[in-house]
Amino acid sequence: MGANNVLAILLLCLVIGACTRIAPPGSARPVAVDEASEMKLEFLTRDGCKNTPTMLANVEQALASMGSPHELNIVHQAALSPDDPRTGYPTPTILVKGLDIFGLPVPEPPFPAPA
Repeated sequence: MGANNVLAILLLCLVIGACTRIAPPGSARPVAVDEASEMKLEFLTRDGCKNTPTMLANVEQALASMGSPHELNIVHQAALSPDDPRTGYPTPTILVKGLDIFGLPVPEPPFPAPA
């Protein structure tokens, strides 16, 4: 399965199970994934995010179906430093090579409170 198909599956997982906001029109820049490299994914979550279990199961299933190595790092926002930009993303959010797969910009302080 090619990297574009993988990205499409991950995007579908987010659309089905996410509680994230969409970037304003014109601001989204999709993340390009190099087919030859191992994808390093960060799954951002927080306590109380009701969509995390479904989204995480979908992502894990998609990665397992690919049959190639992929690193999925589950990151709990509460464990991050308050000045870490990842605390500003809504949850659940998936980052590929440090960038949101929907193209949300990297959050800048002051970070919004979890909703």
